[in-house]
Amino acid sequence: TIANTGGMAALNSVTNRIYLDFGQVIDGNTNQVVPSQLFIAFPSVVGVNAQSRKIYLAKFDGIEVYDAVTEQLLTTIPRNLTPRDIAVDQVLNRVSVLDANGLLVIDGNRDVVIHSSAFSNGPSAKLDVNDNTHRLYLADGAGILKILDGNVYQVIQTLVYDPATGSSFNHLQVDSATSRLFLINTAGGSVFVIDDALPFTREPQIFAADPVFGPAGTVVTISGANLNTVTRVTFNGKPALFRIDSASQITATVPAGATTGPVVVTATNGAATGPVFTVVRTK
Repeated sequence: TIANTGGMAALNSVTNRIYLDFGQVIDGNTNQVVPSQLFIAFPSVVGVNAQSRKIYLAKFDGIEVYDAVTEQLLTTIPRNLTPRDIAVDQVLNRVSVLDANGLLVIDGNRDVVIHSSAFSNGPSAKLDVNDNTHRLYLADGAGILKILDGNVYQVIQTLVYDPATGSSFNHLQVDSATSRLFLINTAGGSVFVIDDALPFTREPQIFAADPVFGPAGTVVTISGANLNTVTRVTFNGKPALFRIDSASQITATVPAGATTGPVVVTATNGAATGPVFTVVRTK
């Protein structure tokens, strides 16, 4: 048994070495601690790209890139960081670093930052990637899981997995072969399993409604996105007859008895609130 006070570990499949917190490196062939060129001081996170044969070490003052075979320093990407986790897409050759302020993405071909975005997260936040679908999974440490499209780094779904105990999850692992995601609490012995291979739809959005005033019976065109799964349209809470024209348009009729208030569309995976429709009384 080899004591590891931090908990972070990364496998270098090129040399069969395992990198732990506080500078410990284990030879996977002998299971012995061995000397290394890498200085892994806490807090830091390590990711290995076996395809490009590079090691990425994210620390408080930047990201160091090493040769995965010789462990010689290749380059440094200066950055002020409070690193939480790191994930390497072996296929796209992109390295994603989760920092206290958000997400940082590095092009592994040129070793330059190609994207950064703000994401609220706590000290126990975790990150992983699916090499097949290129989706990124960000568990914020407070019970919220964000699924991002790893090609454009946009959130495609947000899941609440356990707001009460979410901060206690200290490990996140993706099985790229099955697209299953495992959220693990090693202290409490609990595991959440999410099947991301199951089809899902994005939440509906409303961009506009036209017209935004009129009497009952007025036909209103609602434009937006992801409207093809809408099951209910209301005018200030009053259900309306509607027709789905496309994923970006719905035609609805203002119901009798409706009062002035927002237009709302509801789907199985969420709802969207649009502009206020003003009901005009007829004489």
